[in-house]
Amino acid sequence: MGGVSDDSSPALSRPSRVLPLVCALAGGALYTAAFHPFDIAECGYVWALPWLAWVSTRPSRKSLWWTGFLTFWVVWLALIPWLRHVHWTAWVLLAGWSALFPALWLLAARELLPETWELRPLRRVGSMLAMASAWVVLEWVRAELFTGWDWLPLAASQWQRPAMLQILPWTGQWGLSFVLMVVNTGLFLHGRGLMRKMRHQFGAKRLTAEFYTAIAAMLGCFWLFLESGVLEPKREPMLTAAVVQPAIQADLKWEEGSRESINRLLTGLTEAAAALPAKPDVVIWPEAGTPDAFRYNGQNLPWVEALSARLGVPLLAGAITWDEPQGGPRVLQSGISLVSPTRGIAPEFAAKRHLVPFGEYVPLGPLLGWLKQVVPIGSFTPGDKTVLLPLEIGPKDGKTVLRTGALVCYEDVFAKPACENSLAGADFHLVVTNNAWYAEEWGAKQHAVHSALRAAETRRPVLRCGNAGWSGWFDEFGALRHEMTRPGKREYFQGVETMTLDRDPNWIGRTTFYTRHGDWLVGVCAAMAGFGLWRRRSRRIAEEETAAQS
Repeated sequence: MGGVSDDSSPALSRPSRVLPLVCALAGGALYTAAFHPFDIAECGYVWALPWLAWVSTRPSRKSLWWTGFLTFWVVWLALIPWLRHVHWTAWVLLAGWSALFPALWLLAARELLPETWELRPLRRVGSMLAMASAWVVLEWVRAELFTGWDWLPLAASQWQRPAMLQILPWTGQWGLSFVLMVVNTGLFLHGRGLMRKMRHQFGAKRLTAEFYTAIAAMLGCFWLFLESGVLEPKREPMLTAAVVQPAIQADLKWEEGSRESINRLLTGLTEAAAALPAKPDVVIWPEAGTPDAFRYNGQNLPWVEALSARLGVPLLAGAITWDEPQGGPRVLQSGISLVSPTRGIAPEFAAKRHLVPFGEYVPLGPLLGWLKQVVPIGSFTPGDKTVLLPLEIGPKDGKTVLRTGALVCYEDVFAKPACENSLAGADFHLVVTNNAWYAEEWGAKQHAVHSALRAAETRRPVLRCGNAGWSGWFDEFGALRHEMTRPGKREYFQGVETMTLDRDPNWIGRTTFYTRHGDWLVGVCAAMAGFGLWRRRSRRIAEEETAAQS
């Protein structure tokens, strides 16, 4: 029965002082290596094995919690060191916040990990699925709580593996995180089973139900890859975009007297972009390209309309806007404006819907308002609706209208804005961002990997334009198609470049299952994890009652 002990492997059942340290170092290193800038995707399949080896020794909850929390705090400090350029307080606090969730998963794994090999295979597999489900639920909570921080979900470790990304149109990033955790837990339980059984013969008898389950999860992803059409591409041209990287220092843009010099810089770069041999259909400016607003009382509107008209090319420009309604406070927003060479600025304005916490507003303002004295925080108003920007391309007698879905700043980190764009009818997503706040480290490209997830989830190409990088585009299968770089400068430089986007005609006008149904898998995972924890608690109570009676 479930209460039978199994001491056939003293190395796993008797913790030592060295084991926690070794497991924490190995598990933390593997987790870190799975993500950019290291990009060792295979580590995503095995990072939890050292942790589970220690968890299987039944350490105290206190020691497990503090070891896990402190280790992952260091891990996240190593993953997001670029945040210190904004403020060291934000770096330290956000790393600590991110560490809470893997530490909580270790506590859940301690409860769910089978204590004995004598359980039936189906119950062991159930425990394995419950552990994977608990990870997904905790990732979702991190993405939602206090407006969310969805940076580097486990699925992001596979951004260079399009074969694994083809589960995303059905489940979102949660499905891929689930598969990776199924493989982690399955490999551990399979390995523990082999060690405990001490079998030496070769053949199918050495394989376990956990191993078959992990392989089935991987084969499922591979089957979806084969069915996706990636290997039989049917492409049609979409548009040619010229991306402008002005590389304006973040702390200089808002200084008094900078407007004229920035406008001259953008004028020169836009003229160079419009004159490129591959005649662009549109020129893209990054987030908040100019320090002044385009709309309402903005001083830049006549200049930018005249620039577009003179060059004969439309602009999709990241810009700050504000309005001062009568009797109300000034409304400040960041977003994307479309400027036509014939009609001027379009009435539609795609405002950022998901603001940056502690950067553009303070969550729980009455409680945390004091942070404005520590970290520079703006007071922006989020957009309250999805706005698509209609971009006309082609000759006058046969123009094509492409509906542009805006993702401003770090909105591509979250699935919801991209899904809202697709449901509204977007043909592609445009990300305009300003990663100059993070200096020339790996923050910009680490940000960009999330666009691969959004592209695969919605089956829409994602075009990105950064102030100094990262700029490029991903196709609707999540594959990187172009990256704007220069020898010796990587993605950080001032310049312009054209990118020709194409698309799979089979997905024109169609939406994915995940786009329509959202985070349905999270509910399933919550039920599986909850049932596993409830069943474990019931078994423990039954065992205690049996022991008391005897």
